[in-house]
Formats: sequence, C-alpha cells, structure tokens
Amino acid sequence: MVVSDVPISEARAHLAEVARSAARGGEVVYLTENGERLAAIVPAALAARIERDADDFKRKLAGAGMLAQVEPVVYAEPDEVAREAASRRAGQGRPLSEYVADIRS
Repeated sequence: MVVSDVPISEARAHLAEVARSAARGGEVVYLTENGERLAAIVPAALAARIERDADDFKRKLAGAGMLAQVEPVVYAEPDEVAREAASRRAGQGRPLSEYVADIRS
C-alpha cells in the first residue's frame, strides 16, 4: 500500500485529485499541518474493512463477557494528565503544584 503525506493547504487546493488518487491506487494520504499528521484519506474499501473488523472485535469481546472491561483510550496533553492525577490526590497535605512536579519527574 502506498502512503504519502500532503499538507492540508495543498490537499485543499486539489481535494478531488487527492481523493481519487487514494481510491484508485489504494493509497493512504495523510493530511499534515506543520509536518504533523492530523487525518488521513483512505480508500472507502479500507475504511469499511476497518469498521467491520472493529465491529467483529467488539462482538467477540461481548461474547466473552469482556466488553464492559474495555475502556476507550482518550488522548490528553501530558500537562492535562498530570493536573488530573494531581487533583485526584489533592487534599493529602501537599499543594497541587508539588503533585504535578512529582508526576512529571
């Protein structure tokens, strides 16, 4: 499978061409901003397969009684994670800033 990175500004100017290229060639096109991958344009068949595989996996987990044990993964900035963890432990005699410093080190 061909993979390419295209800046969002360029993709915006040529969106139809980028989408057709992904569909015809089975290409995954990552849309980037300042060099960071933000999203992807993928062939519809690949997206459908990913959705089907995810549904099958969920059914298998549910059948095994494990679906309730799976928690979604949520991305958060490290500082946000540190503040949240510190706030859960706040009130144990130390200022919040000390907890944040401990978590980062």
